[in-house]
Amino acid sequence: MTAHERGVAVGIASAETLPPMTDPSKQQAPSPDLFFQTVNAHQRTAALKAALDLGLFTAIAGGDRTPAALARRCDASQRGMRKFADRGRPLTAGGS
Repeated sequence: MTAHERGVAVGIASAETLPPMTDPSKQQAPSPDLFFQTVNAHQRTAALKAALDLGLFTAIAGGDRTPAALARRCDASQRGMRKFADRGRPLTAGGS
C-alpha cells in the first residue's frame, strides 16, 4: 500500500503532529532590539577591524592597560583609545 492509498500526504503534517498553537493573549509584543542590532552591526565590525589594524589586542596582551599607554603603543590618540575603551568593552568581554 502506498502513502497515497493510506491517505498520508508526503511532506504535510497531520493534525496530530502539529505543535499546539499558542494563545495570542500570552504572546509578548515584538521588540525592535534585533532590528537595531542588525542595522548597527557594521559599527561593531568596523570597530573590531580598527582594533586589529592598530594592534590594540596585542598591546593589551603586552600589559598596556591605560588609554595613554595604549595610544603610545598603537600610535593613536589618547582620546581615540578612551572612546574605543568605552565602546569596545563588549567586544573584548564577549558581550552582546
